[in-house]
Amino acid sequence: MGTLENYDIYCERAEDISALLNFKCGIKQMDDFIRNKHKGLQKHIELGLSHLWLVYEKEKVIAFFALSKDALTLNSEDKHMIEMRQKTDFFPHFDEEHFWVQEKYAAIEIDYLVVAEEKQRKGIGSFIIASIEEYARNDKLSSTLFLTVEALNSKEQNSIEFYNKCGFRLSEVGKTRNENMERDGDLPLTVRMYKRILPAKE
Repeated sequence: MGTLENYDIYCERAEDISALLNFKCGIKQMDDFIRNKHKGLQKHIELGLSHLWLVYEKEKVIAFFALSKDALTLNSEDKHMIEMRQKTDFFPHFDEEHFWVQEKYAAIEIDYLVVAEEKQRKGIGSFIIASIEEYARNDKLSSTLFLTVEALNSKEQNSIEFYNKCGFRLSEVGKTRNENMERDGDLPLTVRMYKRILPAKE
């Protein structure tokens, strides 16, 4: 993956969280999750639920993210919004009629994206999103059409605005799910969002 201008930053895959022992993001729930060896991030990685990437500035870890495969469901309103927003540049030369009748679309889900407390609001998160998009767009093993995320929507942390600035849009299917949860008395703590992947320019 790429580098961020004015920073000596790079991303590397990791098999465990040993490099995150002194990492803090300032959000207690996430910091506790990182350090919980039995039910936290390490267990998540060991079970193969996500692939972990570490973001370094020189020798120091300043962020991390975890990715997994996903399948995005779009309803008619989602599809209409995509067509309206991206009508001129959405997958040129593709069979549009056949494309939109698919039930699900290949995606990569951003399970976690966490930046160290002292490095927040410096463009690191946006750099990570761009790096993930580049990785997904150039993946030769499988086709990825969208990025997805369950954006936090709680009093402690609300990441919807951040993902919106990075080009993600609220999922209408996700809205319906959350409305049903609220109707049943549950409080949804995340909002499903997605971003389409443009094909690499030749």
